[in-house]
Amino acid sequence: MTHDLAPGVQSRIPLEELRRRYARCDIAAVDLDECMMPGFAQVILGRRIALRTLLRPCRFRDMLRIPRLIQGGCHVTGMRMLDLLGCRISRPDMMVVFERTLRGLPREYFTQAAEGIARFGYPMMTEALAQLAGRMPVGIVSFCLEIIVRQFVSPLNQGGHEIVSYYRSNRLKFRRDDGRMVLEGYDRSCFMTGPTDKRVAIEEEMAKRRAGRPLVIGHSDEDVGMAELARERKGIAIGFNPLRSCVEAFDVVASGDDWSSLSMLCRILGEADAGSG
Repeated sequence: MTHDLAPGVQSRIPLEELRRRYARCDIAAVDLDECMMPGFAQVILGRRIALRTLLRPCRFRDMLRIPRLIQGGCHVTGMRMLDLLGCRISRPDMMVVFERTLRGLPREYFTQAAEGIARFGYPMMTEALAQLAGRMPVGIVSFCLEIIVRQFVSPLNQGGHEIVSYYRSNRLKFRRDDGRMVLEGYDRSCFMTGPTDKRVAIEEEMAKRRAGRPLVIGHSDEDVGMAELARERKGIAIGFNPLRSCVEAFDVVASGDDWSSLSMLCRILGEADAGSG
């Protein structure tokens, strides 16, 4: 049985029970790709790097990599098209293409391409996250790159108001080459590629903060591990425009072209005294 809580918000759990759980949640974890923003931020980053290499290369020899960049771009585009057609593409496979295609390019391309990427975030996202942050620590747990995640964290935490208390993401590793730092690949010491990795990440953050009940906002199969943890701990697992393949993993499903449904959900859950239980 489902319960209609608001336009675009359905729950498998009755409202009063959700309110009780919400009152006891003491940490939140949010996915980034296709959750805080539509699409994959890393694909946007790769596209920007390719254009910069073509139009304003740091070094002449970087232009020699253009054929490989075009090939990698076509590869990722093909994978995304299959993804949109319902053929689920392994995220690690896309990450390997990204690494192989951009390996050896100077770090400047990556830092400059990441600038301003947060503007692709969903409208009303800041308002909804601020509501959560008023009740519990909020973090981003994502396969996305740290240089991208930081672009989202900075505006969310500006003005002395901390909305994002922590984040866990993948990092790139650079090495020195002819006086410049160039991409070597992913930092394998903190490499997340599957649902279990995300679950472990939030469990570690919970241990640091002595938190016991997580609230999770996810979208895809990659977030199922976090959703399962939330349900096991009697927290709340929320799916934002979730994929059909994983919709059953979430307690609440919110949909829409912005985060207004999530903002409304937070208001509804926080309206009344949840009592004890």
